[in-house]
Amino acid sequence: LNTPQKIQDFLNKIPINFESGGETCFSPRMVLKKNRAHCIEGALFAAVCFRFHSRKPWVVDMKTTKDDFEHVIAVLPLIIFLLLAFFNLSSSYSFFAVKYS
Repeated sequence: LNTPQKIQDFLNKIPINFESGGETCFSPRMVLKKNRAHCIEGALFAAVCFRFHSRKPWVVDMKTTKDDFEHVIAVLPLIIFLLLAFFNLSSSYSFFAVKYS
């Protein structure tokens, strides 16, 4: 899992963690063990993969309006500025970004 595409492909292949036994926030190691992840679990897993390969990702919390669900993603710094430029055109998202280093 050494490229963003490979990480995304891996996360797309594993089942979504619907938290049927109660709320979870699996660590990246537990994501591998349980073979499932929800939004923030996938974002933290991706951030750790990036960091393992000496890249410095940001974890971004995308806040929404009441009519939508929040989302968390892991991105690389160049991509974050493109995302901010794109999504700031929409009034339904606001961002909180944390550099993961």
